Amino acid sequence: MTCSAEKRITVFYMAELFCSPYDKTAGIEAAKKGFKVTGLWPFNDQKLTDEGFVAAEVTDEPLVMIPSCPVLTTADSDVNLGPDSRKMS
Repeated sequence: MTCSAEKRITVFYMAELFCSPYDKTAGIEAAKKGFKVTGLWPFNDQKLTDEGFVAAEVTDEPLVMIPSCPVLTTADSDVNLGPDSRKMS
């Protein structure tokens, strides 16, 4: 577009410019290949090695156990938690 400074790129033209490369690269086969290369499908536990996670060790922190808050369940209470619970009696 630098050759034609008087022409503007409209929203419609942008869609036309985007569509062709997108259709060539974002197809089903590309998605399937991405899953296969990473070892996600079919699952390959040999693709991800311990060396691949070394960089993440800088963010490792000890696990801190937080006392859990009591959870309201229907067995503990007679409160109606269903869709009709907002109706006034």
